[in-house]
Amino acid sequence: MPSQALYRATLPIVVLLLLGAGYCFLWFAALGDLIPWEACHGHFSLFAESYRCRQPYIAVILLGVQLVLAVVVLLLRRRWSRTRDSQASSVSRDV
Repeated sequence: MPSQALYRATLPIVVLLLLGAGYCFLWFAALGDLIPWEACHGHFSLFAESYRCRQPYIAVILLGVQLVLAVVVLLLRRRWSRTRDSQASSVSRDV
């Protein structure tokens, strides 16, 4: 079981991850207007020579990683709260 400070820090961490994911989504959505299709020769690729042609894939990868991390942190928090609740109930039964 983590310390109380770590348990309390999980919600702000999740909020920051979700804000970052929202930023990546907006970045991806805005790329359609910012990058001319002709500059990338008709296709975007993670391994393109131009950085501008790699941006959509980078944004989607960052979006996915941040969403997965947010879910993992929420699941850990839920697990920790169940552990904490079960320990509190066992202490109250012993008294």
